[in-house]
Amino acid sequence: SSVLEIGNWLSNASADVAWRVPFLKYVASLFLAPSQYPLVRERAAAVLVTTRDRTVLPVFRQAVRNPDPQIRQLACLGMGALGEADAVSDLISLVNDPETDVQIAAALGLGAIGNDAALNALVEAFTEGSERLRQAIAETLADMPDEGYPVLYDAILDEEMLLRRAAVFGLKRVNSTW
Repeated sequence: SSVLEIGNWLSNASADVAWRVPFLKYVASLFLAPSQYPLVRERAAAVLVTTRDRTVLPVFRQAVRNPDPQIRQLACLGMGALGEADAVSDLISLVNDPETDVQIAAALGLGAIGNDAALNALVEAFTEGSERLRQAIAETLADMPDEGYPVLYDAILDEEMLLRRAAVFGLKRVNSTW
């Protein structure tokens, strides 16, 4: 715990502190260790995100290619939390992951990044993905008034029943009188 608490300080430390690189390597090794306890892995991922260090993105990029679905899932969420547009291509490929939880995490990551490429990938997955993925995407689109609301409006009028149903999950989150 005390080691991971140092991550909170790292975002405020200067870029040239001597312990920065060894600390990031250590936390990355905690995150990527195959036999790591899930809670420690989750905390390590959170520390990597809170450092706001650009050198963390390659760690998450390596993690999305890991065979462990929990590591891939946390990596997707981490890339979304970093908000790096460079991560969009990695997340797009994971929207089609065999694990549904990884697909959902990739969609949430794309929604957090929110650039045009990410939104286009979200809309495509919204129309073609599994039911759970569509519901998660609809809820993500509900958090984007300018871009998401029109997509949800169009989806509620679509011929496909599963798409309309997913859109309802998003629309119930919209706080509007219409």
